[in-house]
Amino acid sequence: MLNRLHPSLSISLLVRNALLCISGVAILMACQTGEVDNMADTPLQPAVIASADADTLAALKTALSGALGRANITFGAGDLTANPTITILPPPPNPNETHSVAMPTMFDLYLGEDGACYAIQRGKQDKITLDGVACRPA
Repeated sequence: MLNRLHPSLSISLLVRNALLCISGVAILMACQTGEVDNMADTPLQPAVIASADADTLAALKTALSGALGRANITFGAGDLTANPTITILPPPPNPNETHSVAMPTMFDLYLGEDGACYAIQRGKQDKITLDGVACRPA
């Protein structure tokens, strides 16, 4: 087929296809992200809370509700002392709503080199220091 095309057309066709391939690869590379990449200065390891007593859960709720900007939060099902992921349920629909498309918010727990416990919301990079919450390695 290239033999039948004018030589300048075959070169422009090749250049156009090459540019399309290069731009496709560039777009795919731009979409790659890491969850904890920008925190290389503080090595973190996955963690779970050490105890699920009332004081620890209250401190955890206080820190995470502040991060979400909500006064009240409800933890999803699961053992917080065994799973490094914390699920926060969405608020219930108000009386004027028939259903809600809200999704739960997920946080991963990490233990820093300094012994502090941190939560990082999935899809974000900000570390939330969990004061009053003791963690242990997962």
